[in-house]
Amino acid sequence: MGCYVVGSAGSKEKARISMIQQQVWFDDAFNYKEEPDLTATLKRYFPKGIDIYFENVGGKMLEAVLPNMALHGRISVCGMISQYNLEQPDGVHNLFLLILKRVHMEGFIVTDHYHLYPKFMEMMKQHFKEGKLVYVEDTVEGLESAPAALIGLYTGRSIGKQQSIILFTFYSLLCHQSPYISLLFLCYVKPIIGHAVSEVLDSGNPNFKQGDYVWGLVGWEQYSLIENPHPMALTKIDYTDVPLSYYTGILGMPGLTAYIGFNELTSPKKGEYVYVSAASGAVGQLVGQFAKLMGCYVVGSAGSKEKVDLLKNKFGFDDAFNYKEEHDFAATLKRYFPKGIDIYFENVGGMMLEAVLPNMALHGRISVCGMISQYNLEQPDGVHNLFLLVVKRVRMEGFLISDYQHLYPKFLEMMKQYFMGGKLVYVEDTVEGLESAPAALVGLFSGRNVGKQVVRVAHE
Repeated sequence: MGCYVVGSAGSKEKARISMIQQQVWFDDAFNYKEEPDLTATLKRYFPKGIDIYFENVGGKMLEAVLPNMALHGRISVCGMISQYNLEQPDGVHNLFLLILKRVHMEGFIVTDHYHLYPKFMEMMKQHFKEGKLVYVEDTVEGLESAPAALIGLYTGRSIGKQQSIILFTFYSLLCHQSPYISLLFLCYVKPIIGHAVSEVLDSGNPNFKQGDYVWGLVGWEQYSLIENPHPMALTKIDYTDVPLSYYTGILGMPGLTAYIGFNELTSPKKGEYVYVSAASGAVGQLVGQFAKLMGCYVVGSAGSKEKVDLLKNKFGFDDAFNYKEEHDFAATLKRYFPKGIDIYFENVGGMMLEAVLPNMALHGRISVCGMISQYNLEQPDGVHNLFLLVVKRVRMEGFLISDYQHLYPKFLEMMKQYFMGGKLVYVEDTVEGLESAPAALVGLFSGRNVGKQVVRVAHE
């Protein structure tokens, strides 16, 4: 395929040039047991990032790979052999990088793909005929050798395919700790920036004139000077049949996030079972409604009785629960989804994600929008059961909305139709005055807001 390939193995013998480079044609290789810092090691071998990671190990190796993934990288989860014999598997603490790096991570089991065997066989015949493949077996004699050979797999004793001649089977709020908000604190002099609706008072830019309304990133201030605005950072508002504040939410970044993360990334089908965490927020409330419009069964979770009532009685969710009243999330989700979750829209992370994974249906999809439970932790919670991505063949994908701005016109046309048809409900939590902004921000991390948090600086 013409790729640059680096491999890792557990001994000098396995990683030596004659074994891996010359026989199997890897470009480079290393002995992971000799590397005290796997993250730094991978950075050394992949200074521009890893496009594709074939996952066989899990645990610390996966945790080291994630910060080294390139944007839009792919992780094929075949196995996690380092975790199989642990009473408590290692936690992976940096899964939020799936979002920042827009990584597609998917588990698989080969029995689902046996229909492709004839195609594979024809390809292999050609490769063998042309001498393009090398294959190494580690063979022992006799059935009595099978138990020791099996144990050797888990200690790294085998080299190549282990084979017996006889076949056998067997809150203090620290804003810099939020991966999103840290991008907004550019320095201590400039104001925080955020999504807002603004009126153009004067302009030398041909795309904007005095009196226009625009939405996009501006400072937390009453007046902003925006020089050479990027076309994707500031958008003129032409559709004004809705409150202008909607462009901070349902018709702005949160609305587009819900649409992309659900409609585009998960390819929902009528009758599928959908779970939305942090469901009463600006994004979650829309994901649930989009799912209902697609004919899905939707359950949401939120942090108060008021929010749960809102989900069921205003947003049209089929059911909802207060996660603060549940002591066993996995059992709770089993109760609401006895047949499994087809689509999970991830806003929370940590223990919630760990509870979701055993409840995913086969070939389920997880759209990773955020992990708000983790942002203020000095050490994010580890997720210990990622091997279920393999067992359940789950596709888990992070995304950033800035990659999908080109779809905004399509999204806006869809939303206009929904508004005209009265098919959407939207709730805002509005506070007055710029001086209220800090408290409103802090409230996001304690779940105080109901719906989209809006700060009104001036009236229309």
